[in-house]
Amino acid sequence: MNRIDVVHAIIRLGDKFLLGKRSLAKHFGPGYWATIGGSVENGESLERGLERECSEEIGVDVLPIKKIAVIEEPEAIHHWFEVSVLQGEPFLACDENIELKWFSIEEMDKLSPVTIEDLQILRANYSAKDTL
Repeated sequence: MNRIDVVHAIIRLGDKFLLGKRSLAKHFGPGYWATIGGSVENGESLERGLERECSEEIGVDVLPIKKIAVIEEPEAIHHWFEVSVLQGEPFLACDENIELKWFSIEEMDKLSPVTIEDLQILRANYSAKDTL
């Protein structure tokens, strides 16, 4: 069985990170606060998949800067990328999320439910002194 690649965008503004609250109708993580992203399509690079997902979900053009983390699971390989927003302001461009909001890592600690992998990766890679 082939595993799918899933990309996650780390979108940062000062000490805040953009999360979307996933639609309750979604199969994966309904109602969870999570980074923006999704499955990479056949023949698509990780970076192109990330650019497409950000455009489709939140209406912004992004440039992947660097890969921050990878987590392998039996069905999927998850890739987190720090991105720079090139154009646009995030908005709910489709039904993937029901809300978008900026959170500090400390604020994410109090969210429920939140995707724990997102929180762990952000906490490990962006200390308070690095996010200002």
